[in-house]
Amino acid sequence: MLQKNKFPWIQSSDLSNTSIINRIFSKELLFAFENPKLYRTFDELFNPALEDRYILCSGTTNKFLNTVYENWENDYRYSTNWRTDGGKTYPVFYKYRDIENNVNRNYRYTVPGIRLSEIFLIAAESEQDPIKALAYLNELRINRNCNALPNEAGLLENIKKKSIVKNSMGKDSYGTTIREIMFRL
Repeated sequence: MLQKNKFPWIQSSDLSNTSIINRIFSKELLFAFENPKLYRTFDELFNPALEDRYILCSGTTNKFLNTVYENWENDYRYSTNWRTDGGKTYPVFYKYRDIENNVNRNYRYTVPGIRLSEIFLIAAESEQDPIKALAYLNELRINRNCNALPNEAGLLENIKKKSIVKNSMGKDSYGTTIREIMFRL
């Protein structure tokens, strides 16, 4: 697996100061793109100041996000990328909003390509031994401020079927499809 000193997991301290928040988890990026139109595109599609009929969002309730994030708002992927703001009664996507203190931030204009988390998900999905697969998945979950999954017979079967890995992949890559939108504009 990857050397952790080269690609360390994001820490809560990287996410606590909203003026320099690292929403893209730049420490974990193995490959990324630069998009100089990133923040203009955010303003055109996701800005909470937009009228409801124009904003691109997950819906006007928390239902979809609660399903994706298993009702766990402490998940770093949820808590840093979704906020109720701008008079909205529902969460809006903040991942690509510019940071307030953007001087000397090497991750400005960065759109993730391949992340450390994806490597762990691929390892879990391709691992033949379900106990090792669970270990990969739990390392990711713990480093996303989620509870580790217990070693239960039904869980190991689900890992074999890949359903749990696919659910985790959805959480970690939310906004990846949005990367395609960002580059089209």
